[in-house]
Amino acid sequence: MPRWPEDKTAADVLADVGRILYGSDDWQARLARDLKVGRHTIQQWRSGKLPLDPDHGALDDAGRAAGVAAAEPGVGRKRGYKGYATLGGSEACR
Repeated sequence: MPRWPEDKTAADVLADVGRILYGSDDWQARLARDLKVGRHTIQQWRSGKLPLDPDHGALDDAGRAAGVAAAEPGVGRKRGYKGYATLGGSEACR
């Protein structure tokens, strides 16, 4: 299980990953599409109206999407990932 700062909730981490992958333009809808959930679900997770535990599969799926974007920038570009260069800082990701 990945670790993150104690002041971040699972919803905060999901939002961070979404912004890194898709930039600030409509990241919630794009992340929802890739996680195969509704945009409303992402919004409810963010607001705390729907629980999102650290061991929820959505975080694993988002982590895999981030890994694909970082390891295979061509795949990330095709899927519309905007922030792939910031994931891990490798020259290969740029």
